[in-house]
Amino acid sequence: MRELPILNHQRRLEMRLLERWIGNPSGYRALDVGSGRIPYAVKLRWACLTKIDLSLQAVTVASRVTTHLGLDETCAAMVGCATELPLRDGSFDVVLCNCVLEHIMEDELALHEMHRVLKPNGFLFLTVDCNERGLALGWVERLPRWAKRVLLKAPVASGDTVMEGLVGYLDGRYDVVRRYSAEGLGKRLEKLGFEVVNRSYYLVSLGAAIYEAAHMFRGLDWQRGWGRIVYWFVSVFTHPLVLLGEGRGDKGHGLAFLAAKRARK
Repeated sequence: MRELPILNHQRRLEMRLLERWIGNPSGYRALDVGSGRIPYAVKLRWACLTKIDLSLQAVTVASRVTTHLGLDETCAAMVGCATELPLRDGSFDVVLCNCVLEHIMEDELALHEMHRVLKPNGFLFLTVDCNERGLALGWVERLPRWAKRVLLKAPVASGDTVMEGLVGYLDGRYDVVRRYSAEGLGKRLEKLGFEVVNRSYYLVSLGAAIYEAAHMFRGLDWQRGWGRIVYWFVSVFTHPLVLLGEGRGDKGHGLAFLAAKRARK
């Protein structure tokens, strides 16, 4: 089977947590909610993987990727909404929702739907944007205002603080409705009938600094142009160092949960 290359620090860290927490998924039926154009979860050998996204274009591209990787027999893609999943109750062993929940206005309904389609004792792997992380590149905050205007993207430099400006820029660019805290999201999951099995921050330390730099400084756009090439190049050579700082308790820009659906007594 061909491998799906992952050059993005954030996606690689999320995949690492998924592989560590789920283990061998070869017998699992999985649902990837909001899989996007490049469904990173196809890298694992699921018995059956259903990808669902609100965008027809994203589903079409994801289907092409699946075909390219030779996974047509085990993967399927469909258009659908996370708040009204067109799937039967108790259909899946694992539900994946990677950096999607923060974009959904009715996030409680989306979580309820994911709980509904899971089998009893099935697992939800959930990653979200975190609201608990301070600025890793703290030295930028101490720069004079004129230097911030020269070095930083205009929306970042215009904030009362660099951190507020960065969060505002990220929320506006990526249509983020809300960010989450570990305690708050954990309580919501438990209220819905989940039991939290694992929880971890990611994009901490060096990973947080690279993430901030890629979005903060003028001329660096990690999604297009030369900025994307620079980001990928840096990611390839710094990822081993990024891993050294992960999982050590520092609050990160990302927050991951593994939660099990409690079986009815």
